Amino acid sequence: MTASPETDRAQVADRLLGGSVRRSHDSLVEIDWDAPQDPDLFYMPPEMITLYGTPLWEQMSHAERVELSRQEVANVFSRAVWFENTLNQGLLRAMLHQDPTSSHVHYALTELGDETRHMVMFGKMISAIDAEPYRLSKLEAVAVRALPFWYRGLMLYVAALCGEEVIDDVQRQTLHHRQLQPIVAQTMRIHIAEEARHI
Repeated sequence: MTASPETDRAQVADRLLGGSVRRSHDSLVEIDWDAPQDPDLFYMPPEMITLYGTPLWEQMSHAERVELSRQEVANVFSRAVWFENTLNQGLLRAMLHQDPTSSHVHYALTELGDETRHMVMFGKMISAIDAEPYRLSKLEAVAVRALPFWYRGLMLYVAALCGEEVIDDVQRQTLHHRQLQPIVAQTMRIHIAEEARHI
């Protein structure tokens, strides 16, 4: 006799919950936020910086290129905070009418905890590299507030998958770059490990 789809779903949720217990990270403890940063290392690979390969890039000094990478990585992680925020709101709304005793609701709550820690980690990283977070424009703020209302049913998981896959792919390309600041690599390593489970 085969298991019902609901039983299968609960079993997957139980497995994911077990993985969360074994493989969760605490960036507040695991990352040395006060470690000195090497002024010669980039905060993101040069090839991923917006001006890379342009005439302006060719005119820039190494220090200016590193500084641009610092500002751009702060921008990327600022936007990641907002994206995680919209997903969390969508997950909370989705759970309003679900069984709070079910394993898949428990896993959704666990994912919320992970995403909340990621937002803290991204904010700490921006602060540790002494960069200003990129702030939302009025139009962007309206969009961020509206997105969770659009995340209904399958659209919530499509948005999560698309957003996380893009971020994950960029981070995997970035992580092993030989000129990357260790604090950025540590942040990405934790995020990749936990998002792999979410995806």
